[in-house]
Formats: sequence, C-alpha cells, structure tokens
Amino acid sequence: MDVGRCTTSAGPDGQSRSWAETTQCAPFQKYSTLMEWSRAFPELILNFAARVAAVDGISLDKALLTATPLYPNFKLGTALDASQPVWQEYLVGFHDAADPVAWTHAFYIAHARQYHPHPFGCFEYHYDPETRTAGLHFGTLDTSGLGALSRERRPERMRELRALFTDLRRQHPEVETVQGGSWLYNLPAYRALFPPEYVGTATPTRPGFTFLDVWGQFLDGHWDVRPKPAQSFRASLERAQSRADLEASFPFWLLGVRGPIQRHYDFYGIE
Repeated sequence: MDVGRCTTSAGPDGQSRSWAETTQCAPFQKYSTLMEWSRAFPELILNFAARVAAVDGISLDKALLTATPLYPNFKLGTALDASQPVWQEYLVGFHDAADPVAWTHAFYIAHARQYHPHPFGCFEYHYDPETRTAGLHFGTLDTSGLGALSRERRPERMRELRALFTDLRRQHPEVETVQGGSWLYNLPAYRALFPPEYVGTATPTRPGFTFLDVWGQFLDGHWDVRPKPAQSFRASLERAQSRADLEASFPFWLLGVRGPIQRHYDFYGIE
C-alpha cells in the first residue's frame, strides 16, 4: 500500500483544518522511479534472514524467500515460488559467491523492480470496483532535497492529495472507502496529510517481512540505509530469541487505516 522510505526534517504544525487551495499551482513534477538500493540495504536484509533461520530453525534459503523483500523486488511477483528459475539462479549464485552481499546487490540491480511514475507526485491510488474501495500508495519521489515529508514540502503533498481525490471523485464517483497500510502512519508528518478521523483508525499489523511497506523505514530518499534505525535494528536482532523478538526488532510496525471517502473530500475541500 503506502510503500515509502523517508527523509524528514521539521515536522508539520499538526493543526487539523481543510486544505482547500485558493491559488493555481504549477504542474506536478515527474519524479524518478529508479529504485537503486545501496549495498548496505541487502546487507541488512541478509543479516535478518540469517537470524530468522537461526531463531525459527529453518534453512537460510527458506528465510531468504519468506522473510525478506528480495523475491518481489526481483520482479518475481508475490507467489514466493521456491522453484522459480530466476530465484533459483539467485540462490545458486548466493551460495557460490565469495561475497554474498555483493552478489545480492548486483543481482538486485540487474533485476530491480521498476515503479511506474506516480500520476500525482508522490501519490497514486488503485480502485477496487467490487468493494468500492480506493487504496493509497506513496513513494518518496520528491527530489527537492528538503525531504518529502518536511514542513517546506507539506503544501506540495497536500496539493498532490487534493488532485488525487479530485480525480478519484471524477473517475469513480461511486467510491465509498479509502484504505492504506504502511509504517509511515507512525510518523506525525505523514499522518498530518490525512483527515484525523482516518488516521485515528490506525491498527498495528504484524510485519510482513517480504514487503517494502515495513522495510522502507530503513531507507532514506536516496535509497541509502538510515544509520540510526539500522543500528537499532541490528542490536535488537542480536538479542532476538523468538519470532516475536524478530518482529519487535522493526522500529515501526505497519499500520492499517480505513475510512469513508467523504472525510477526505471534506478535508481537502473538494466539492
């Protein structure tokens, strides 16, 4: 859902009010969607997989498949099929490599999942007509250097969301519900972009180890590993003795949110 890595500076003012726009703004910036992880991120992932294997008493191969975001980010989907040819190629190279981290990083670069440009800056949505539900997605694609969730860039994020919900209302007037799921809802700067009633429904969900919805908290806006969260994560992993300990090693859990779309129309001043 709201997959995201984050660079933040000063937080928002936290006030709850409508963000209806009174002036015309320039067209949305077309942000880059290249996801080129730094070498430190696969290293963090492999450390986690090794600890999962030890704690759960499973093979490292199984841990790499079921407890890391590698498989889906090699553009292999979410089926987690251990016999998939590209996955098997990765495992053979992994076990033969003198430097498994370097091999993993190089394999990722060669097979990296590419995201299409978000039509509304850092945001996009998908619509499920069967449930009349819109799902929100976020990517830290702001290249201003100020931080996508910084105070300075908050007006731009609000403009993007207003355009998104204006389009949603025009394209799917029958939509009833909005939902999201991400570690980002733990951040005041991200929560402030949405109606208070919507973020008030936030419910913790056990970390899904194969998705960037939770792993994204370790990445900054340049896909580099954020030192402090990573350091805390590694320290917790060393102490982990159970699956619950492994899950608790993540500084933030994924939060699921859901609510009626009318609250968003009111919040963004959409008639």
